[in-house]
Amino acid sequence: MIRERSDVVSEIYLASDPETVVQLLTQWHVDYLYMGNTERYHFDLGDANIAIYDSALRLLFTQGGVRVYTLP
Repeated sequence: MIRERSDVVSEIYLASDPETVVQLLTQWHVDYLYMGNTERYHFDLGDANIAIYDSALRLLFTQGGVRVYTLP
């Protein structure tokens, strides 16, 4: 179960399209997506990834390098 959840977390952060992000968050009952420096580094996230989250999700909070999203 832990391995499966870890794989899904990777899928969410590395998704290449907004539909996949929304589908996975909905399927796994995820209310919030947190993106800080650790997530950016670990998943090698760049502007293209952030653009996907910005188009698929609602930005609730941003400060410094932290962004918190929720489903629209």
